[in-house]
Amino acid sequence: MSRTITTNAIRASRALGRPPSQSWVDWATQLLAGGADTPALRMLAGYSAPFDERDITSLVDRSLAELGIPYVDKAAAVEAYATELVESILLDRANSEAALAELFALCVETNYSGALYNFYLLRCARDDLRDHGMQAYWDGADQSNIDDIIHSEALRWLQLSKSERLARILDKEKTDSQPSPGSGGWPGFERDPLHRAIDWFLAPLRRGK
Repeated sequence: MSRTITTNAIRASRALGRPPSQSWVDWATQLLAGGADTPALRMLAGYSAPFDERDITSLVDRSLAELGIPYVDKAAAVEAYATELVESILLDRANSEAALAELFALCVETNYSGALYNFYLLRCARDDLRDHGMQAYWDGADQSNIDDIIHSEALRWLQLSKSERLARILDKEKTDSQPSPGSGGWPGFERDPLHRAIDWFLAPLRRGK
């Protein structure tokens, strides 16, 4: 079964400036299969590698805008995606390997944010225990209890308020400049010369919701 690509994952990818990947196309395909439908989403779902970064980035941002997904800054995008990943660990421990790998990447991409650093350490500890039977990243962790420790750390994350999680992410993360604070919109959508016409066309539909 193919992995579901969530909107939080796409929003975090854009906020972090990640390069285009097949997951962006898969996200569009999954949304269309679920009943969502916008012009940009259809074009994105039909995209194939090799990816033109400017073109596909514009399509992703247009899709988010047409779907009414609000732009959020980097810290908020990372917090939402990290929380989603943590919740997936608690939902099913079988998810922990993939979720920890993404939390590890988020930690690195946010300049080793203190908010995410424990997940970084736990991913390293778990990998070493699996590969070598020993680890030096987390005191007291061994093969018998590493999953319980990961589960406890996931619970601890959710016990923090959203504002506390955001504050910890911002502690090391520098303010980003994309898009400009005044725009409040997806940069690829704002850049695209068609976005005003699309927005005008969709406005009555949004008001009718």
